[in-house]
Amino acid sequence: MTKATILISSARSGTNYFLNVYAKCYQNDFVAKEIFRKGGDSLTALEELLQLPRDRILSIQETNPSELWRRIEKSCDLHSRRAIAKIFYYHVPEDGTLWKLFQAKTRVVHLIRRNAFNAFLSREIAQQTGRWQEFVGNNNRHPFAGRLRLDPVQLENYISSQRAHLSRIRKLYVECDYHEVFYEDISESIECCVAIMPDIFGELDSEAPSSINIERQKKAANEDLVLNYDEVAHFDTNAH
Repeated sequence: MTKATILISSARSGTNYFLNVYAKCYQNDFVAKEIFRKGGDSLTALEELLQLPRDRILSIQETNPSELWRRIEKSCDLHSRRAIAKIFYYHVPEDGTLWKLFQAKTRVVHLIRRNAFNAFLSREIAQQTGRWQEFVGNNNRHPFAGRLRLDPVQLENYISSQRAHLSRIRKLYVECDYHEVFYEDISESIECCVAIMPDIFGELDSEAPSSINIERQKKAANEDLVLNYDEVAHFDTNAH
């Protein structure tokens, strides 16, 4: 039986980057994105895998996300494929049965951003620009050139919430097939990301990629992007 993987994280933590690299390293595997968020994701891929119409998939996702995951595992197992999908901390309620289902036979990869300040700032920029991914070769892109004023209370609440999520996931899966990956360790280069793959997923079944089609959006230093950086600088730390 093949083992499925769930990638647990939050927005602006490098999940799309991670999955893009993974998909290049393990090209036979089924790779999906935020399939448990409202409105779903990767619906075309799910239609092909599950042989179900889109409205049926969305109905299962909304009413019984655990059943959706079971169907993905079963379909992939029938075709000798592994599955990997991502879920954010807040996609389903904390007391939802899906979280316990992952304990049974799913590999759990917890992608963490040590510096939650960066995740918060990246989210604020994405909300202002309306762009949540930056694709290589996009000639129409306009890099964010403005400066933001961050609300210290909102920032502190966000960081506290992230720490609570980290604690909950660590406690929930401590005795499972559980792996922590830190964004700061894999984001320096694709080679850094590829390097952690075999220890978690086994030998690559494809040649290691030298490039992917997405790139980092935020490139300027935090102090150059935040108008009131002096007021919030003490939150800009690599704590986790």
